[in-house]
Amino acid sequence: PAAAFVTALVFFVSAFYHITAPDKDIAKVTRVLDYVGIYLGLTVNQSADVAAVTNGFRDVPIETILDLPIACGLLLLFFVWRRVRTDGDVTWIEEDSEPVPEDRCTLGRPLFSRAHSDLHHGTARSSTSLILSAAYFLVTPVAIVTLGNLSPTVLGLQIASFSLLILGMVLDRALGFPDDLLRKGKLTCLSSRSLGCIFNSHGLWHVFALVSAALALTARELALQR
Repeated sequence: PAAAFVTALVFFVSAFYHITAPDKDIAKVTRVLDYVGIYLGLTVNQSADVAAVTNGFRDVPIETILDLPIACGLLLLFFVWRRVRTDGDVTWIEEDSEPVPEDRCTLGRPLFSRAHSDLHHGTARSSTSLILSAAYFLVTPVAIVTLGNLSPTVLGLQIASFSLLILGMVLDRALGFPDDLLRKGKLTCLSSRSLGCIFNSHGLWHVFALVSAALALTARELALQR
């Protein structure tokens, strides 16, 4: 129940942050709430997944249980401290956009291009979050022993969940898909001159994250039934 509640909370807080992201002053606060949601979600969900395949942490060393909460807590403290100590004028990014032809999407023209950035710590936050998301696979041998013939299904769902996170991150951070195509007017089905774009690359990442969470939840429920 706690993991399900926290998952819903993570997506709610994330949506709230993105709604307020274009406002320089409000986003300084909601960005911190987004950090809290992300690291709280990682801690509770990964711990729940480990508990599900170890019969409620039976015979599990205390350091194995505490590793993830401590790591998430330290990262949260660092990025909250950084956000508080760094002037908002330094982290505020407002990209300039060239005039958009009549038949193309207005991506980034007024709101998508405004937000508080992690700047040179952006890659550190993304990479550490990705590593923490893979914490479940440290107990793969235990999962195989505990789940028996169900382990291929559960592990397959977890692998698919993690792979979707990686794919979403690659599309958003590395390839910028579908942003470039939207700017060039090649995906008119996803855009409107008057209404703007349905979503950008980061919006696509959130879709992948939602499906990823659903797969992980399914894997956890199967493990609990076992």
